[in-house]
Amino acid sequence: MASIHLAKDSFNRQRDISPILYLSGGYSYSELFTDAGLARLDGDFLRYLGERDAGLGDGLLAYRLGTEVLDGQSRSALLLG
Repeated sequence: MASIHLAKDSFNRQRDISPILYLSGGYSYSELFTDAGLARLDGDFLRYLGERDAGLGDGLLAYRLGTEVLDGQSRSALLLG
């Protein structure tokens, strides 16, 4: 459930609305704005992808590492799955 906080003197100040969002996987919304949070999300995504389609997961890692050079159509096929 989102929680909303208002500034004490809301008559003279702009309202301060700070919703707290909870995301699946144990992520907080604010965590997605940090390097560590994005690294954790990326790691979870790579594990998920590897479990669902090992070839696609390996292809994405090879592309990221630069060990596989792709033309435009092949790159699109990899990124769109």
